[in-house]
Amino acid sequence: DYPAGLASLTLSHHPASATEILASAEDGRNGLAIDDYSLMRQLEVTGETDRSDYQALLTDIYSRGFRRSTPFDLERSRRELAELVMPLLDNPGLEPRRVMWGPNEFSVTGNLLHWNVHDRLSELRVPTLVLSSWYDEIQPRYVQRMAEGIAHSEFIIFGRSSHMIMFEHEADAYFSAISNFIDRARAVTTRPATWPAPTTSR
Repeated sequence: DYPAGLASLTLSHHPASATEILASAEDGRNGLAIDDYSLMRQLEVTGETDRSDYQALLTDIYSRGFRRSTPFDLERSRRELAELVMPLLDNPGLEPRRVMWGPNEFSVTGNLLHWNVHDRLSELRVPTLVLSSWYDEIQPRYVQRMAEGIAHSEFIIFGRSSHMIMFEHEADAYFSAISNFIDRARAVTTRPATWPAPTTSR
């Protein structure tokens, strides 16, 4: 359910189910060397994801699909990830996320494992903006699937960014897209039966 006064909705860089988050995360580490991949899986099973070797591999994955430099350079991405994003992830306010999900995308220990709202997307009747990025650890195809299940949705892919686009090269374009969408939604005085059909752009 959502409030009767809701005029519009913006959904950013997220699919509609936990299984799609997991599938996308697994796809994102398929490029690892087999020994590194095996080590990550082993440490997830034993609950040792705080080990330095696990964290080093996680940093490399995050530097590609979580917060990515433009133009991409792995060393620069690692450095900027540490400077701009990792301090935010140490915020105690994120503890509920750890409880509901787990220590990272690959280790689901919380109660959201079976979360799936695909069968409820049709309940959304307000203009909805769905945003994704080409290099996001949450692959655009999963986000697009969600957008296609929502009437009156618009789907935008940013072609040079990853998950934390608000800290990346296309941040201004990202915020402009949201602002423009909200302005157009505000101009609609009633819930529109003729809101523009869902679109896809990149």
